[in-house]
Amino acid sequence: MNYLSSLKDIANDTQIYIVGGTIRDYLLNREIKDIDLLVMSDLERIVNKFSQLIKRKKIVLDKKRNIYRIVTEDNKFIDFTNPVGQDLYQDLGCRDFTINSMALALDNLSYKNDNIFIKKENIIDPFKGVKDLENKRIRMVSSNFIDEDPIRILRAFRFSNNLNFEIAEDTYQLIAENKKILSNISEERIKDEIFKMFSKYLKPEKFKLLLKSNLVKVIFSIDFKNNIDVHNKLLKQISFVKKEEYLSKIEMDNYIFNLILFFMRPVYHGFISIEVLKKYLLSYTFNKKAVNVIGDYLYSLNYLLKNYNILTNNDILIYEELFFKETEVETLKYLLLSFFYTEHESQQQEIILETLDKLKIIKERLSYQFIDGNDVKNIMNIKEGELIGDILAELKKKQALGFFDNRKDVIKYLQKYAKRYNNDQ
Repeated sequence: MNYLSSLKDIANDTQIYIVGGTIRDYLLNREIKDIDLLVMSDLERIVNKFSQLIKRKKIVLDKKRNIYRIVTEDNKFIDFTNPVGQDLYQDLGCRDFTINSMALALDNLSYKNDNIFIKKENIIDPFKGVKDLENKRIRMVSSNFIDEDPIRILRAFRFSNNLNFEIAEDTYQLIAENKKILSNISEERIKDEIFKMFSKYLKPEKFKLLLKSNLVKVIFSIDFKNNIDVHNKLLKQISFVKKEEYLSKIEMDNYIFNLILFFMRPVYHGFISIEVLKKYLLSYTFNKKAVNVIGDYLYSLNYLLKNYNILTNNDILIYEELFFKETEVETLKYLLLSFFYTEHESQQQEIILETLDKLKIIKERLSYQFIDGNDVKNIMNIKEGELIGDILAELKKKQALGFFDNRKDVIKYLQKYAKRYNNDQ
């Protein structure tokens, strides 16, 4: 990060401060991905000169608020802006939480082995953010922090979960009393906070507070407050997933897995339908493909839990109801094991896991296509049309159910089928 030292050479008499999450993450020994810089004057000159110096393009994030970004060669985001208010202290006073309201004059930044080094005594900390970091506490800077930006309601829970910090009592009370104001926030910003929170391991002790606040009712119209048993079982599931370290074993984005985990019980208990949930997620601008995957997993999980008895020794139903969903068998198992961790019906678990083993076999049987449409057309001596698609679908089903072991089996079946078909014409 020595490129920051080059800023000193072009700053002249302009005071520049490192602010916000950079100092927080440094003190927490976390990787520093982004650097926020407060430029007290002559902003455009500083940004343009720095851009030319390191030969990286200047990006205008917000022309009205004078926010610029330069992405360095090692993919670090450096954001430049003017202070809010008249000076540094007014700017820090307008920030969300004390742990994000610290600053360091760029002149006081030093390096050790090409890494930045910050002395605590050089940190400008008017709201005691260092102390709150040491006490692992999320505390508001001022009582109007929600009025300035309601998204801070969700951000408090996101920081609490991701940093494993407690939310200060007065901050939590203010959030609980003002949660409905979230309805005034853009869908994209809500999505961004949900994404960031659900991309990490969910911590049951932190999500307990989120459920208690009933924010889920504001965002998804699900009321956990009146369903304490479901509330507690969900928290146990979250605990089990973290204990078993499932996020390190899955082949999907963490946030997708965690959203499935979080909504598994509400869907199972009928608090929300899969289609309504998908509409909510799409309205929050989540990727359509990801939303469909979430829907497929929730459908499969719900179907397995509610219809496990009729799936016993019924490979046709397993194929028809579960094969065509965008799901991965091992991931389904992880989610179901977390569900059963809270239950006492071992027989149900055994039957469902056997069903998943059969689903896995069906998927493996169809990992190779023995025959295609041209083969069908030539063997059957028929023209292009819907019939070819119907025949291919039937062949796929029979292959899934174990009727064919190789291409010769399929050709033999088609030849017999062709004779019957031609005799009927």
